[in-house]
Amino acid sequence: MFRIHQHVVLPQSLTLKSSGLGLALSGAINVTGGPFSHTKYELRQVHFHWGERDDFGSEHTVKGCSFAMEVHFVHWNTDLYSSYEEAASEDGGLVIVAAFANLDSRGNPAIEHICNYASAVRYKRQWEKISVDIKQLLPNNIKKYWVYKGSMTVPPCYESVTWVIFNDNITVSSRQLAQLRTLHNHSPNDRPPADECQGYITKNLRNLQPTGTRRVTAVEHVFTIGQIVQYASLYDGSSVFTTSKDFTWTGGLQGSDEADF
Repeated sequence: MFRIHQHVVLPQSLTLKSSGLGLALSGAINVTGGPFSHTKYELRQVHFHWGERDDFGSEHTVKGCSFAMEVHFVHWNTDLYSSYEEAASEDGGLVIVAAFANLDSRGNPAIEHICNYASAVRYKRQWEKISVDIKQLLPNNIKKYWVYKGSMTVPPCYESVTWVIFNDNITVSSRQLAQLRTLHNHSPNDRPPADECQGYITKNLRNLQPTGTRRVTAVEHVFTIGQIVQYASLYDGSSVFTTSKDFTWTGGLQGSDEADF
């Protein structure tokens, strides 16, 4: 069974940092099980993707539909590699667990807590220690998910990622998204870039890319006689756009010059 392990009592103290591309949380969370056999992956960061519009903020789509936000849990393989930097360039080096967020006026309690600190990390490289329950960024049902082999979503976009994307979603409010768009993509002492965003991170996702020949696996766990059986349906990349479980993937974050949030 796919599991995310947090080895301290929740909520835990994490570092919230602005990269100029968005916000990232870092702390001690591991992922095992699911498609990862007995390999342990350690959390590098949790970061968030959003768009200029509330209805278009995810880096993947399902059945052609986008979501208000996409949350990425970026992990690296500590069994095979000695550092995140080494793992990021090697096959099987990274696992990115992703959760879509639907628009809901109630928002998300963890994102609300993060937004409360937005003024303290409004500019690039600013950071703050906060206490947040990471599990509130995960959907209630983590037994159903898609898996495929892909790349990092920021340059250098190494083909080193196993993507795990939950079928079930979390929520985010329009007000929370608007607050994230007030973050700046530059340091406080720097002149804002002369672009249409006027120095604000109004979006931090790239355009969708063709699925190509990548194979996307839909996985569901069910309980039977005290044990877990994994059911998987495999979709060929050439026909994935016509199946009832349509799925498109993205391979990189456009316009980024940093490989790490």
